[in-house]
Parts: sequence; C-alpha cells; structure tokens
Amino acid sequence: MAQLVANLVNNDPLRCLAGCDKPNFDSLTVTKCNHVFCQVDLEQWFKQKAVTHCPDCRDETKPIKQDECTPFTPFLERIVYYAKHQPQILEKLLISEKVNRVGTYKLKLESRTKSDEACCSICTTFPLPQLYFIMKDENPAQVGRYMHDGCWETTANKNAIYLDLSMHEVAKVGRQLPEPPKPPPEPPPKPTSPLKLFFFLIILPMSVWALGMNSRLYRNKNSFLFVLSLPALLTFKILSLILLGIKKVLTDKKA
Repeated sequence: MAQLVANLVNNDPLRCLAGCDKPNFDSLTVTKCNHVFCQVDLEQWFKQKAVTHCPDCRDETKPIKQDECTPFTPFLERIVYYAKHQPQILEKLLISEKVNRVGTYKLKLESRTKSDEACCSICTTFPLPQLYFIMKDENPAQVGRYMHDGCWETTANKNAIYLDLSMHEVAKVGRQLPEPPKPPPEPPPKPTSPLKLFFFLIILPMSVWALGMNSRLYRNKNSFLFVLSLPALLTFKILSLILLGIKKVLTDKKA
C-alpha cells in the first residue's frame, strides 16, 4: 500500500490524475473523522484491539471501529459530480466548511503549500496528494477533472479556475454532499424484427442465387429468376450509391 501512495505523488504520467479517468483510489478508506488511510494498513491497525482511536487524531476519547470506515472513492465521485453539474451546491458547502480555496493557475503556483495530510503514522512516509479540481474552463468537458502536485505545472490550463483540497477535505465535504442521482437505466435492446430476419436470412440469399443463375444460364431471359433477383439488385444499387456518396465526401474534403 505504501507503493500505491508513492505512485500517486510521483511524476509518472501513467499515474497522473489529470490524464486518468479512473485513478486507483479504491484501496483508500476513510475513518468517521474523515482521515484517509491505505485500507490494508488500517486493517492491521484495528487488529491491535477491537476498538481503537484514529491513527491520525490519536484521540482516545473518541474511539472508532473498523465497520465505521468507508471507501474514499464515493466521496471523490461526489465532488466531481457537483463540480460538473451543480457547482453552486458544492461552493456553498465549501464556504461553510471554510475550504473554498479557489484561484487561478498563477495564484496556485505562488501560494500552494504541501499538504500535511499523510498516513505516514501507520503505512508510509509519502504524503497523500493534494487534489486540484477544475471548476471553470473554456472547455466544459474539463470541468470536474483533477490533478495532484506532481503533474500540476505540466497539465494545468492557465485560463482555468481551480479548487485545491486535501484528501481529508475531500472526504469531509464529500460526506456531506447529497447522493448524486443515479443515471437512468439503459433501455433494453430492441429485438430484431422477424421481417428483417426473414429478408436477410432467406429472401436476400435466395435473390442473390437467382441473380447468379439468371446471369449465367439464361442471360436475363428467365422472367421468374429476374423477378426473384430484384431484392438483390436493389440492395446492390443502394450500396453502390452509398459508396459513391462516401467517395464524393472524401474527395471534397481533400479538395
């Protein structure tokens, strides 16, 4: 698990949060006091005794249990959803929690500081990454994406507005956001029409056979075979017109 966090904070482009739509945060877990740890290491911590305190708070007056811990990823997904679809709700909560650190690329470079959020108390000396969420951008598709310090200077859009949050703040704010609405289920695929099946499996093969037989044996003199071959003739004509249209479009583009 220490390697997981180490990979998140280095400059390896394969681990860059800005370039990965689904970074591996599934191995992180959150205590009820919103501190984030590697799941395996936190499980080892709880094996010491049934009830213990948070490794970060170390407040023995506020014991926590293992079943009170939750995955980190859902809280992150809520931040992303509200940044994209309902930023006013997110901004209102950020202001009430006094973590509404929104600014431009230039301001972030001048004022950012390393996060003090780390799970080094039980698993690693590497700090968990500070996350920078894109709140406004010329390209709407970029809103809601996020990156960490390791790739900030190479991927940040200088015209965008960013929000920076520690992992602890992501969990704290995400826990308070309403559950995002679930997307409507995709409609089941429509069954293929029996008429289409009958045409493609029986009529069209028979028509192609009739066209071939009429051309080879009777040289288009057998009226029965000619009528039977009409579906194939019409199909080939439609396909040739489609191909001519595609060629014309490609020619116009080159010109």
